[in-house]
Amino acid sequence: MLFFLSEKNGDSFFKNKGFTLIEFLIYSVIVAFMTGTLILAGVNIMQGRSKVEAIEEVNHNGRMITEVVTHYIRQAENINYPSEGIAADYLSLEMPIAEESPIRFYVEDSVLLFERGSAEASPLTSERVRVSSIQFTNTSYPESAKTVKMVATIEYNNLSGKSEYDFAKNFYVTENIKELAGIEEETTSTTYVLTLEESPSAGGTAVDNTNNSPYEAGEVIDINASVEDGYIFSHWSDSAGGTFGNSSVADTNYIMPAEDATVTANFDSF
Repeated sequence: MLFFLSEKNGDSFFKNKGFTLIEFLIYSVIVAFMTGTLILAGVNIMQGRSKVEAIEEVNHNGRMITEVVTHYIRQAENINYPSEGIAADYLSLEMPIAEESPIRFYVEDSVLLFERGSAEASPLTSERVRVSSIQFTNTSYPESAKTVKMVATIEYNNLSGKSEYDFAKNFYVTENIKELAGIEEETTSTTYVLTLEESPSAGGTAVDNTNNSPYEAGEVIDINASVEDGYIFSHWSDSAGGTFGNSSVADTNYIMPAEDATVTANFDSF
């Protein structure tokens, strides 16, 4: 008799065991739901950050090209190409300074390139974006201001194929050649001094390859940083909120702001 349970006690025993199993299953479902919710929230946050990264990179490059194209159209003496009433994927401007003429803008391998005179072409857009289309239209007509319209489509270079990195945006410029638009030219243009520094000074040397300071606001300046032994290049920074072609590479360009600026090449030791 000692080895058997009464019917009453047996029912109670099995009922208690059944209740514990149900409770365990409920807890498991709650934990699984909460874990899944946290994972989904984390994925959404990461996707959101990726989208913001793509948008910021596209906007940065868009601002870069609109500032540069606007500046050189305003400073030009004439539009070499396209002809009046014609649209093309190439812009050539005649400049008042012979050494800088002509200024050319065109796309090659999805990169917008900028040529000044006989100098080698420089990229105006980073490798993190693609210029999927660009069109320059000469909207001038006889006895009117010489006018260029630009429409450029820039998209993030989504090498991963992830949807959160898909982003494209159109950027627009409509600008007149200043002299022919009836705008009175100043006798002397306002120019600003560019100073280059290194941090730390032992890390390397910052060089202004254009070497024509002072500059007008909007001018594109080629800069380069050479590195000393024991250091690596980190990034460019500036004191005036100017725009870099790519602040993370040693050989890049800088758009002069409307004030004196100090550009610093930053190095890290190893």
